[in-house]
Amino acid sequence: MAPHDHSHDEHEHDFSMDSEVTDGELMDEDEDRGYLLVSVTFPDLDTATRVATELVDSQLAACVNLIPQVTSIYRWEGQIKTEAEVLALIKTADDLLGEVAALIEETHPYEVPEVLALPLVAGSPDYVDWMAGQLRPPVELEND
Repeated sequence: MAPHDHSHDEHEHDFSMDSEVTDGELMDEDEDRGYLLVSVTFPDLDTATRVATELVDSQLAACVNLIPQVTSIYRWEGQIKTEAEVLALIKTADDLLGEVAALIEETHPYEVPEVLALPLVAGSPDYVDWMAGQLRPPVELEND
């Protein structure tokens, strides 16, 4: 058996990237609300922590993972740069992305901050339910 062959694990998961995703069977989320993983890099941990805390406090993010000491290599103003940065992985809802991006752009020290959003296509139903409960409700639900 290969070291990563988990075919004989006692605990089976409710989701798999190999599974076909249909009708939210892998994520128990509101059908009208999609969820995103937003990637942002920061120059230092203090800045990343401050912005992450503001996102979670304002319920624009359920959770933000901060990964320090990421090395980024990129071209800026015609020169190749290599910088140590902090990578933030922000879990949010698609209807909140505009506000997330606006807060990042207002508070970020970079001239052109990275804000890249990837849709969540599968996830643990319990985690997605928890995440949904941490976020600001969609605007149309607040008026009910």
